[in-house]
Amino acid sequence: MMPKEFVIPTNTEIIFVADLFASDYIGGAELTTEAIISYGNKKIFRLHSESLTPDIVELNKDKYWILCNWGSSPLEGRIQLVQSNCKYSVIEYDYKYCKYRSSHLHYLTTKEQCNCHLEKHGKWVAAFYKRAEHVFFMSSGQMNEYLKFFPQLKDNSKILSSVWTKQDLEKFQVLKNTRNANNKWAILKGGSWIKAQQQTETYAGINNIDYQLIGNLPYEEFLEKLSEYKGLIFHPAGFDTCPRLVIEAKLMGLELDLNENVQHREEQWFSSENISDTISYLEDSYSRFWKIINKE
Repeated sequence: MMPKEFVIPTNTEIIFVADLFASDYIGGAELTTEAIISYGNKKIFRLHSESLTPDIVELNKDKYWILCNWGSSPLEGRIQLVQSNCKYSVIEYDYKYCKYRSSHLHYLTTKEQCNCHLEKHGKWVAAFYKRAEHVFFMSSGQMNEYLKFFPQLKDNSKILSSVWTKQDLEKFQVLKNTRNANNKWAILKGGSWIKAQQQTETYAGINNIDYQLIGNLPYEEFLEKLSEYKGLIFHPAGFDTCPRLVIEAKLMGLELDLNENVQHREEQWFSSENISDTISYLEDSYSRFWKIINKE
């Protein structure tokens, strides 16, 4: 984590704010954020959310701010972004208008349907996002879910999707061309509640699908292991906005068994039987983001 005392260089042009970066944790959001940063052509500074204090904002109000997963940020810092008239955009990886960042987890935890969009927290998030230059969503399914509650966000909403580096996309093609697939289906082992290992195993058993669990491996080893399977069964327990695992499996040639909670599954770039459509879209993801930001 960033030390308590630090100075953001004066030549910084863009500040990315996140709870964690890829150097802290290898997660889907962190990998997408890092891929975006790697293609930035401006001076970029990574700021951990907990360090988003009013003083830091005021000292750097001339910078462009990009907020990723900002759950650990002080409310006062976010308020200062607005009061200082800072230019900022948001990359929304989940559902921060909900106190649990998921309406499904909200219900699992409280046994009550999520109504956070009607409460102070949800209304504040909507106002904060409305003030943003742009809100980048991971999928059309996620964006539409937001717009159902907050139609006022329509004008500044964009679809980004998950992002990879060119090197990673090339790696998937190599694995696709060299893999010797077995006849088993892969199911993700462990993970958070949303990955639903037990429920997915139950589904496989009911449908007599021969499967193996895969997980608890370093990222590179995990990808190589995944490439060995016939297909991937992925049935998340709640909305998964644009799961990288599913896209990686498709790029490596695996068959897919998905449920309705995979929110990008019906987008043309992904559902197309022509894999080049998927690759072309992903190759252009980072440039779509920076073209929009560089116009600000």
